[in-house]
Amino acid sequence: MSLNGHHPPEDYYRHTRRELVDWLDEIPARVLEVGCGAGHTLAYFRMQGCETYGIEAHPAAASEARKNADQIIEADVEHMADGLWPDGWFDCLIFGDLLEHLRDPWTTLRRLTPYLKRGGYVVVSIPNVRCYKVWLPLVLLGRWDYQDEGLLDSTHLRFFTWRSIRQLLAQADLDIVAWRAHRGPQRELVNWLTLGLF
Repeated sequence: MSLNGHHPPEDYYRHTRRELVDWLDEIPARVLEVGCGAGHTLAYFRMQGCETYGIEAHPAAASEARKNADQIIEADVEHMADGLWPDGWFDCLIFGDLLEHLRDPWTTLRRLTPYLKRGGYVVVSIPNVRCYKVWLPLVLLGRWDYQDEGLLDSTHLRFFTWRSIRQLLAQADLDIVAWRAHRGPQRELVNWLTLGLF
């Protein structure tokens, strides 16, 4: 059960994040997904010939993920031991909508980036709280309603804007080489009307 009496949807841990895979120019040889859920994204990487590793705190999801990856560590990433792999072991680290769930995402990111080989990639997906779906109800109706999943997921502990996302990555000595936003026609229109502000 999540905060505020909300229950995550049945498929909460079972999403295959193809868009995260598609952001990479090529399939890495060895990938670590932090907060891998049931391992469906890792299963997709594995089908491409990638060696797959995951960290997942939710016991049932971690159990299912073991069928989909080469190694799964069931642990709270903020309290797990260091030195599980050699420095530079991974070609790619993936944080798919995970950092906003952590008490201290800044320290966690700094602790895990040494496992990344020089020239490797970190793929990060973080919701932007400045999205119109958050600020319109807040400004016009005074509403900030938590949900079972999405921008105002009831398990989010941290909220980020594009500026604070950049700061988070910079303090971990990560350079942004590309960024993309999830946008549909409505979001494109709002973005255009506000000159990119929201």
